Amino acid sequence: MNYPESYNRYLQQDRKIFTDSRNVISGGVFLALKGPHFNANQFALSALDQGAAYAIVDEDLPYHPGLIRVENCLQELQTMAQLNRKLSKARIIAITGSNGKTTTKELCYSIFSKGFETLATIGNLNNHIGVPLTLLRITDQTEVAIIEMGANRTTEIDELCQIADPDVGLITSIGKAHLEGFGSYEAILKTKSELFRYLDIKKGACFYNLNDDSIRNIYTNADHHISFGDEQWAAMITGRLIQELPDIQLEFQGERIHSKLMGKYNYCNILCACALASWFGIETNKIKTGIEAYVPTNMRSEWKIHNGCNILLDAYNANPSSMHSSLETFANMDLPNKWVVLGEMAELGDYSEEEHLHLIHFASTKNFNKVIFIGTAFQNIQENDQLKYFTTNEDCKLWLQENWPESAAILIKGSRSSQLEKLIR
Repeated sequence: MNYPESYNRYLQQDRKIFTDSRNVISGGVFLALKGPHFNANQFALSALDQGAAYAIVDEDLPYHPGLIRVENCLQELQTMAQLNRKLSKARIIAITGSNGKTTTKELCYSIFSKGFETLATIGNLNNHIGVPLTLLRITDQTEVAIIEMGANRTTEIDELCQIADPDVGLITSIGKAHLEGFGSYEAILKTKSELFRYLDIKKGACFYNLNDDSIRNIYTNADHHISFGDEQWAAMITGRLIQELPDIQLEFQGERIHSKLMGKYNYCNILCACALASWFGIETNKIKTGIEAYVPTNMRSEWKIHNGCNILLDAYNANPSSMHSSLETFANMDLPNKWVVLGEMAELGDYSEEEHLHLIHFASTKNFNKVIFIGTAFQNIQENDQLKYFTTNEDCKLWLQENWPESAAILIKGSRSSQLEKLIR
């Protein structure tokens, strides 16, 4: 079969492909992508000089035997990924959702890798670039590929499905995330459901989390629809929450599982992973081992110690749904001297003022000793002994240096753009 030159070179170079010219992979294929503020075509010759075997470009450059000229590098990446997926016998699991998709994906990888040759999305590379790059990591030995799919506009999940062609799909939750791009909660629901609509056409397995109100409302009976949740929902696969604090314990298929995660929202993520693994025929004791081995990292419900205080760093992402869940969980913890530091919630568009006001009110009603808000979205706050407001991280950090609490537990949560982790560096 005749394949495009770009794909042939990718195979020839042992599937080594990269997009960052600052980190050249010797003997690899460099793909020159463009963005609003960068054009990697200008680095293609440099990448070749530093050891890349080939460079795929979509602009005319001085002749070099390693250059491969294409019409559009992004489209070429997606075409290569589609082809690699088509030629693979791996089963593709797609995971999307407003909250919990990265944690669920990591839990799944921890379980599935015990019984299958498994690969998963690295970090949260879950968009129109990250999904194809993940698919290009699939080899002849790959049995299961766990693909995280994100979206901040309508039709985006469907577009990713056209590239990845998943066999199995799971939506972790549906909440208020990326409202600016979607325009409404109804549009979020429609977009996340694109995964199930795609799978319905090919009769692929759709996993419905009945613990989520929105997902429960769209559930319909079909042979390829698998429901899971707490026993009260009479789901096909059930679990039972035993405790959510200080860490989650649950019962699943007769096994008591002790996780290193906390909070009811993470219980749902664990149950998502358990349901998928069970359906794939993974033994319950291996599911238990995989869940118990997972340790949260990368600023996702990650405990740290800083200057004598216990820090719960949950600063990788934030939206109204996840903010409320995190605050509720932290409020229920039996800890003395609880402080909260909250950053702005990004990508809310016209809903931003309303949602930030709701957050201020919600946080102020909880049993926190101090709540600190950072960012101009909170500028309408009325400060008092409990509530404190700063425009920037720098201002807050200076204040904290003079007013650092003794033996406090501090929750730090905000959108990625807030970079709240800098407060404890």
